[in-house]
Amino acid sequence: MRHNIKISGVQTPYRASLLIIFIMLSSCKTSPDLIETDPININNNNTNSQELSETQQLLVEKAHQIIGVEELFVNNRSFSMDCSGTVMAIYWYAGIDLAQAFPGYTGGGTERIYKFLRDKDLLYRTELPKPGDIIFWNNTFDKNGNGKPDDYLTHMGMVVNIDEKGNIEYIHENYRKGIILAKMNLYKPDEYYEIIDGEKIILNDPMRMRGSPESKDWLSSQLYTDFGMGYLLK
Repeated sequence: MRHNIKISGVQTPYRASLLIIFIMLSSCKTSPDLIETDPININNNNTNSQELSETQQLLVEKAHQIIGVEELFVNNRSFSMDCSGTVMAIYWYAGIDLAQAFPGYTGGGTERIYKFLRDKDLLYRTELPKPGDIIFWNNTFDKNGNGKPDDYLTHMGMVVNIDEKGNIEYIHENYRKGIILAKMNLYKPDEYYEIIDGEKIILNDPMRMRGSPESKDWLSSQLYTDFGMGYLLK
């Protein structure tokens, strides 16, 4: 089922109240139980050559439409302007309610959605994900404040596009820039950029939040942990 989306820069009291509820449930920065993520369904033969399902097409379509918006209001539901709220809004447009994960799990939105997909056996690891895959990252900021890179499931986004060279384009809510497209390449996880014909081409966007304690891992590819096939929930 396709949902209409309405985006505006003004919140009514009704929208604001709904937004507050979703902020409480889906914030990336809510302190959850620590979860050590184990390799799940490792698959290095995944390709993007298969035709996308209608659900995946809707996810990609909506991802492009919400870049840069300042409010998410989809089919009479408000979503918080954070990482999990962004993915939830995109999925809601495609007819999938990721909030169904919340009642049975603890933690912030990212942790709850991860646990839900884990229990549905929809998590996997690959170098070539598919459009619509939900991306989960660890250690994007020092959530517990102890100065160590031991912060699990701190951020999430969604794959929008990938080419044959492994260049992944994903959408996420950047804590400084808002909802944006960014890049990741798991074939070259330790390379920030490359020079092609004299032009600087970004391979992996920075992901660790500024102000966090220094860590050798700071790129999107280095902090990635799992992909989730949330579109198969439909």
